[in-house]
Amino acid sequence: MTKDDRIASFKHSILQYARKHKNIIYTCRTFNLSRTVYYKWLKRFSKLGYLGLQDLVILPDSSTFCTQGLWINSTPSRVPKIAPVIDPLESLSPE
Repeated sequence: MTKDDRIASFKHSILQYARKHKNIIYTCRTFNLSRTVYYKWLKRFSKLGYLGLQDLVILPDSSTFCTQGLWINSTPSRVPKIAPVIDPLESLSPE
């Protein structure tokens, strides 16, 4: 089991604990977790399933570089580690 799998498993166990006890505040206090983080995990789990609970990789849009004496910094974007599966036959169907 990789580190990402252990992290996702831990997050999933917290979501299951909250569902079992039907009390989110109690769950967050038990695991010393903010409700904001809990709801973020729940939202990602409901959208992406178990893969949504894995940590995200932060990739910069572009590197920092200098243009005519001006430094340009880009803000990093968050992307999942695993890209969604795209059906190639779906693009061939007429719309």
